[in-house]
Amino acid sequence: MGSRVVLTMMVVAASACGRLQAGESAWHTDLDKARQVAEESNLPLLVYCTTSHCPHCVRMKQTLAAANVDRQVKAGFVAVWIDYGNDSATCAKLGVRAYPTTVILRPNQGEVKRVVGYQGADQFLNTLRQAAVVVAARDAKPVK
Repeated sequence: MGSRVVLTMMVVAASACGRLQAGESAWHTDLDKARQVAEESNLPLLVYCTTSHCPHCVRMKQTLAAANVDRQVKAGFVAVWIDYGNDSATCAKLGVRAYPTTVILRPNQGEVKRVVGYQGADQFLNTLRQAAVVVAARDAKPVK
């Protein structure tokens, strides 16, 4: 891949990252605080672990910034953005060994789904839907 293409991807992702982390964004940066919100709202956590120097992270940030993905994340998850450079301890606690890694957790810490690497918007939406089904099935009460 040419250096111009990589540079363009980094600029676009930096712009997307700014939208995700600032303003009206629903992304948390503290897993413990986000877990409290998840418990109160009874929503699963979507924990996105990234690094600033990873080309696949740049592409995944574009996926997360896509309107349809952003809408689904805000509607069904408590989203957490963990940058390895700022919080390597949380990445280690989650067992992250490669970037990007997305971990979907129940508020009580049970892991529902783990995605290592990049996914495009359609594929990631499918991942979110699958995780939501698993969470709903385990939270459902038996019908008597």
